[in-house]
Amino acid sequence: MATDDGAAGSFFSEAAPFRDPLRFPYLAPLRRAASSPILPWPLRKRAAKLCMTWSRKRLHRVRHIAVDHSRWCSASTPGDLGPIWQYWAQGADAAPPVVRACLRSVARHRGERELIVLDDRTVEDHTDLPGHVWDKRRRGLMSSQHFSNFVRLDLLARHGGTWLDA
Repeated sequence: MATDDGAAGSFFSEAAPFRDPLRFPYLAPLRRAASSPILPWPLRKRAAKLCMTWSRKRLHRVRHIAVDHSRWCSASTPGDLGPIWQYWAQGADAAPPVVRACLRSVARHRGERELIVLDDRTVEDHTDLPGHVWDKRRRGLMSSQHFSNFVRLDLLARHGGTWLDA
């Protein structure tokens, strides 16, 4: 388990919390104009469209930045597909029958690739997640699905390979 040292370039960092673009102060006059019963309908409609356009542009920039992880990806060597990663928090033995069937199917069809099935006990051996992620997970503030997203990003960035949902 890693501590959160705040190093620059870390894949996981505690950035400022996401703010809704519609709540930015520079859009306040447009929001007021769009909801004002005093203005005629065409002006309110135009103000609402401008407000949505500006917030959409801002949101597009935020999403584009959030999705561009190309500098961390491709940890597998060329020609090597890397391991197949799967995660089930409670362990494969405690999984429902349909999940166990999926895990068996992947094991049967993996070919020569290494298959690594992780659970809550073994995930620390393969990942280097920041301390705040582990803390939220232990306190029950983070669901298994949310935690598995962090695990997936860390594993693929560090080791490459393929992630298959269980």
